[in-house]
Amino acid sequence: ENSREFSLWWPIHNVENEQEVVKTICHPALGELIFEHTSYLVADNAELKMYVNTPLVGTDTEAKIRSLVDRAK
Repeated sequence: ENSREFSLWWPIHNVENEQEVVKTICHPALGELIFEHTSYLVADNAELKMYVNTPLVGTDTEAKIRSLVDRAK
């Protein structure tokens, strides 16, 4: 109620239920990589999305990616 910006933005907010999406990728050298897959709408263009794959906690995906990066140094 006290924020003019919030009052303008609130009616146009786009909130959806959070869905957990897990993606598995089979890498030729690293084997199975498991990611939490998140997508975001691009504010300036509703036809664009940004996808982020984060190594899934409790898997060895992060360690595998780090080993690949270390080999590239």
